[in-house]
Amino acid sequence: MSKTVFLASVVTALAIAGAASGADGTRTAGAIDGLWTWSTTATPNGLTPNCAWSGAASTPSGDIFFTASDHLTNSALYRLPRGTNPTAVPGSQLCYVGDARAASEAVGNWSADDVAEKFHTRPLFYNGYVYMTTLNYSPIDAGYLGKNGFHWYAYDTVRNIFSDLSAADPTGAGAEHGGLLSLTVDPARGILYGAMNPTGDIYSLDTSTLHSRRVGRPDYGRYVYPGRTLWTDQRGRVYFTAGNGAGYDKTVFGHVYFYDRIRGFGQLPSWQLNIPRAIDAKQCFPSANVCYLTDDTGYIYKFTDPPGGSPTWTQIGNIGQTSPSTYSNSWVFQVSPRQDFIYFLTKNGTFFQYDIANRRVSKKFKIATYDKSLANLVFYGHDAWDLNGRFYIAAFNTVGPNMMLPKLLAIDPGRFLAAVKARGG
Repeated sequence: MSKTVFLASVVTALAIAGAASGADGTRTAGAIDGLWTWSTTATPNGLTPNCAWSGAASTPSGDIFFTASDHLTNSALYRLPRGTNPTAVPGSQLCYVGDARAASEAVGNWSADDVAEKFHTRPLFYNGYVYMTTLNYSPIDAGYLGKNGFHWYAYDTVRNIFSDLSAADPTGAGAEHGGLLSLTVDPARGILYGAMNPTGDIYSLDTSTLHSRRVGRPDYGRYVYPGRTLWTDQRGRVYFTAGNGAGYDKTVFGHVYFYDRIRGFGQLPSWQLNIPRAIDAKQCFPSANVCYLTDDTGYIYKFTDPPGGSPTWTQIGNIGQTSPSTYSNSWVFQVSPRQDFIYFLTKNGTFFQYDIANRRVSKKFKIATYDKSLANLVFYGHDAWDLNGRFYIAAFNTVGPNMMLPKLLAIDPGRFLAAVKARGG
């Protein structure tokens, strides 16, 4: 079934799948200039999110998309429109647009034992659609075989349809078991690629036919921690990594791998990783033929893909830790549009400004010093900028008596750092 025919078949189910929205999350200004938050909302079918493990993503129009889940049953997608005065403030309302269970039930593709624990893949915008997949088992062991396989979902930004693309597949899923952690796209061919947890298998989706298939994987010899990001070059080659510190043989996991649709799988031993730790976040600038990438400790790499030349790989610095023991996990990675600074925010709340040209940390402080509401939260997300120089990340706390609905956090680094300086920071 083609995507056009399939999506036409679900239009009549919109009243069930997510055309109805609950109360919207309203923008709240932070305690210091340059910060704004929006709380997610419960969904019409009863999902109350408590985490947001994919962060946010932006589209060319300046809209922001954000996912949240309960890490148990279901996951939802939210949209922040650009707003009427975007140069001064971000959009005012974070709106629910759909959830996995509702979209699947609307097309008869949800069984009694199905779950959609979380959207771990960062929402990926391509050709008018925002794509994501589910992940239903997080540990790195055989337990994933007891859970249903992932589904491919997409939000049509023109027709406002959130749909389960896997309903077009005879199996009703992207795989029998397992879920995807990351997505990238070969834009010239309209093919999405993702890495599966816990096998490290690469899966693909042809966006024209909605055909999902297992591409394969290198011979890792074990279950693996798959890198939370993949990336592609101008030729359509897909690059990926695996491993996360102690217990991962450096000769196997200490470098970058690739998949080439003609040559198959290969590895690049000279493209070395620190420790080894897999690449967890990226931000690419296609017009400059460059991507910046990082692991979960804050080591920074640069991938350059010159037209007519061979791609190169360079380590360009770090935030000052070789393991998460100093500042905790580094799960926020936002490269400024001018490629002059990179902004990190670690799990223990330390905010970093990294100067790319001088290869050094130029600012470092605890963000809760300036906004106490951001204390003791998990921060997550990369590559989500609006058209006015603000980046967007997830902020949440999943346990304890003070568990809150996940928040979308926007930071205008220019205004925020100016306000910090004015307070003596």
